[in-house]
Order: sequence, then structure tokens, then C-alpha cells
Amino acid sequence: MDENLRKHIEALRTWLTTVAEIREPIAGLSSEERLQLKKINRAIEELKRLQVNVPEGLIRLKLDLATKDNHYSDADIDFWQIDLDEMVQSLKELLKTTRQLRDRFSKRCIQKGSKKHYAVSLLDLIKHGYLSTSNKLELQWLKDGDVYEGKICPDGSIIVKTPTGSKEYKSISTAASDISGRSLNGWKHWLLVNQNGSRTPLIDIRTRYLKNME
Repeated sequence: MDENLRKHIEALRTWLTTVAEIREPIAGLSSEERLQLKKINRAIEELKRLQVNVPEGLIRLKLDLATKDNHYSDADIDFWQIDLDEMVQSLKELLKTTRQLRDRFSKRCIQKGSKKHYAVSLLDLIKHGYLSTSNKLELQWLKDGDVYEGKICPDGSIIVKTPTGSKEYKSISTAASDISGRSLNGWKHWLLVNQNGSRTPLIDIRTRYLKNME
């Protein structure tokens, strides 16, 4: 773990431990009022647990009792304010560090090609000349199984001929999965029909595109 990140987390843990040790003030309230405050606190916690809006009157009553119960000095409050400001600053630094780590890992993923791999669409291949709207595509997921013809649209979607008529899909994987009735990777099962009659899986065309884009 990054050393700066470790320091910030430790600062957060220390501050939370300090806050947890602060006890509810009990001076300033009568026994009856103190009992009433406890009941109000329990009622509010139960309402929140049930995801019910807490009545404003109940909140005001709690605040009135809590204000009357507060016997902390101005020096105590100033001390906690300084401590809180320092903690807020530490949290800002922690957030900055986590963002830097996120960006660092994101760049590594891009360099490995994982994000490029999943970001490619038929439209990208059309724009860069690897496919065209005049190409004929075929879908086949079982050897000697049914073959479905597809045509690429200018916007990168695909129109497929099915026994019930032509259907348009936004992605080749959606088309393959819907037609086959199972989860399929369209890049592996859609084939480009070449002029000489051979077939090229679209995943091979995508791989060639990614290599040339590096």
C-alpha cells in the first residue's frame, strides 16, 4: 500500500477512535429529561432503521434537550474544531491519493489493452476501413449448425435475417445471444464473408485493428 495512503488511513482511524471516546454529557438535565432524551434517541434510531422520515417536532425536541445538556466549555469546542479541520484536510489528501492510484491503475489497464479491447465497436472498424456496410456477415455458433446472415448499418448496428423476419441489434454480441438463446461473444461467432468465399472471425479483424492502433 502507498505510504501516504497508509498515513491518511491511520490518521482517520485515530481521529475516529478519539471521537468514539467522547461520552454524552449528562449534566444540565433532570433524571426525567435524561430519560426522555434516551427515549427520543431510541425512537429516532428505530425510525431511521425502518427508513421512515423522522418528524421535525421530534428532532426539535431532541435538539432542545441536547442543547440544555451541553456543558462543554468554549476551549473544548475550539480544540475539537481544530482537530476536525485537521481531519478534513487529511481526508482531502486521502481522496487525492486514491484518485492518483485510480488513474495509475487505469493507465496500466489501457497499456495492457484491456480497455481498448472492450471499447471497439463495428462503427470503429467501419471508420478505419476494416469493415464496410457492403460486407456480408454470417453467424454460426455450432459446427454444421444454422447460419444467419447479417448486414452492417452505417451507425454500427447490425441487421440479421431470422425465420421471423429481419431484426436490428445495437451490438453483435446482443444479436448472437438473442438469436442463439444463449450467452455468446459476438466477436467470436460472427464471421466476415470474404470475396473468395472464405470466412474471417470478427475477433481476428478486431485484433488486427488494435495492433495497428498501438
